[in-house]
Amino acid sequence: MTLDVENYEITGTGELTVDLRAALPVDGKTESSTQAVYVDPDTGKRTTYDEDSVLEFSNAD
Repeated sequence: MTLDVENYEITGTGELTVDLRAALPVDGKTESSTQAVYVDPDTGKRTTYDEDSVLEFSNAD
């Protein structure tokens, strides 16, 4: 099956604190939302994909 992408949008915000000696950020949070709309070119039927995600970092002390 082949679907056409009718719309694809990603939005997000965030702030991270990095320590250049560390492998990962030491503090902060990012949030993002993804929405995609796919269309079957044969039938015109639409399928919507929505995903929200949050990623948080904190010092393990």
